[in-house]
Amino acid sequence: DTYDGVDAALLEALIRAQNITENPSGEERLDISRVQVALGWNRPDFAQKILVTSDKEKGDRNALGSLLIHALAWNLHEFADLLIEHGANVAMVSANMLILYNSSNNTDHLKRYVHYNLGEHVQFKLPDQGFDKGVIDRMINQLCGKEQEFNSNVSNETDPYFELMVWAALCLYPEIAESMWRGTQDPIRSALFVILLLSNIKQSNKAISNANEKQLIDKMSLRFEALAIEVLDNLHVNCDRVVRDRAINSQWARFSGLTFLDIAFYCKAKKFISHPACQDIIERRWKRGLTSDVNVFIAILITICPLLLFSGLVTYRSDWVNPSKKQSFIFKAWKRVQVLSF
Repeated sequence: DTYDGVDAALLEALIRAQNITENPSGEERLDISRVQVALGWNRPDFAQKILVTSDKEKGDRNALGSLLIHALAWNLHEFADLLIEHGANVAMVSANMLILYNSSNNTDHLKRYVHYNLGEHVQFKLPDQGFDKGVIDRMINQLCGKEQEFNSNVSNETDPYFELMVWAALCLYPEIAESMWRGTQDPIRSALFVILLLSNIKQSNKAISNANEKQLIDKMSLRFEALAIEVLDNLHVNCDRVVRDRAINSQWARFSGLTFLDIAFYCKAKKFISHPACQDIIERRWKRGLTSDVNVFIAILITICPLLLFSGLVTYRSDWVNPSKKQSFIFKAWKRVQVLSF
C-alpha cells in the first residue's frame, strides 16, 4: 500500500523497520511497539492496519490499555476509539485515573478550581502540584453541590466508562467524553451528571476565566443534554409507563439517592425536564393521587380548603382510591388526605 505525503512514507518505513527488528520470523502476531509508533505520529489509519492483520493474545489487552492511557491523555479520540474497538483493557485504564489526571495537558482550570475553592481543606499550590485521590474526590463532591455527596467508593457500581467520561468532561475533552459516555451502564444518568459538573465548574470565575472555555462548556452541556433526551425518547417510545417510571425514579446510591429528575433539576437541564416522560411524572407527583383531568385551579383550591377532597369536584386514580374495592371509610379518607402531602 502507498500513502500520500512524506510523513506517511517515513512512518511506514519506521513501522516496517520496527517489525523486522522485533519480529524477524515474520509471524502475524501483534507487535505493540508498531502500534506505539503509529500512536506517536497520531495515525490511527496505520494502527488500524496493524491491529486488523495481527493475532491478539490475552496479554495484549493490557498492552493496548497502556497505549489507551496515552491516547486519552493526549486527547486523541480517534486513536482511543480504535484501541477500545480492538480490545484495550478499559477497566485497567480506569484503575489508573491518577495517571490521566496528572498527565493530561488540559487540567490548569481544574488546578485553579481546587486552589481557589478547596483551599480550606486542601493545600494545593499552583501551578505544578499534582492530583491525588483525596483531592479528586473532594473536587468532584464540591462540583456536585454542597447539599449532595458523590460516593466514589460504592463497590457494586463499578463502571470504568463512567470514570473515564467524568475525567474527560472535567478536562474539557468533548469527543472523548462522548465516546466514553456511549459505553456507560446508565447513559441518561451519566449525561446529566456531566451537565451538573460542567455547570458548577463554569460558575467558578477564577477557574474558568477564558471565554473559549466557557463557550466549550456551554457546547458540551447542550450536547450531553441532547444525548440524554435521545435515550429518553427511546425509553418513552419503546417502554410502557411502569418501566419508564421505574427507570426515571430509580435512586442512585452513589449520589445521595437522587433520581434522574433530581439531577436534572440540580443542573437545570430544562429541555430534559420538559420532555413528555418527565412532565408526566412531575404532574402525577404534583397531583399525587388525583386523575390527570383535575385541573391546576382545583388542585390549588384543595390546598386552601382540604374539605374539597371529599367533594364531587375531585376524582382519584384507581390505584389510589379504588371505589370497586371494599375499603374502610377511614382508609379512603386517609388516602384522600395524603394528596395534600405533595
